[in-house]
Amino acid sequence: MRIRFAYGILAATLFATGTGCGGHLVKVQGTVTLDGQPLEGATVMFIPVDGVGKPGVGATDQDGVFELSSSNKPQDGVAPGDYKVVITIGEPRLELGLRSGFTKGELEGAYFKAKAERDKAGGVQVPAIPAAYKQASTTPLQQHVPPEGPVVINLPSAAPEPPKRPGRVRQGDADFKVKNQKSR
Repeated sequence: MRIRFAYGILAATLFATGTGCGGHLVKVQGTVTLDGQPLEGATVMFIPVDGVGKPGVGATDQDGVFELSSSNKPQDGVAPGDYKVVITIGEPRLELGLRSGFTKGELEGAYFKAKAERDKAGGVQVPAIPAAYKQASTTPLQQHVPPEGPVVINLPSAAPEPPKRPGRVRQGDADFKVKNQKSR
């Protein structure tokens, strides 16, 4: 009897910790564009509006497509709920042409050589995302999970107006919507 009770407690504990206290994860895929063009190399973060739970993060590919993950498992999704959406972008990685067995000195040399070549060629033009979209405290973008289809975030390069009332979120300046996708 004690063993059965102990197994029951263990199973309940593993279930609660393994599923985020009973919740399940929802796969979320979407596309980010800037002025109608796919935004490659952006980081998309879904931050819980209520501050409870894990945020989700994904990176856009050359077509602006991202899939969210909230753990170390790629594209595992996020828990259902309401999220603030934050979009950031940084300088793309340098192609170093690495091979196994590089020493620290060789790695540093390859990095500085690749950086110098890129700078000599005119550097990198990183798309300018308005600052309002880069922080959870200022983003006007929100998304409910589960969405009814892929999330489509069309950002304008012009900065959105701040909310008219403190604490209210506006979505009018960014064309932020979910497109229905019935067949997959």
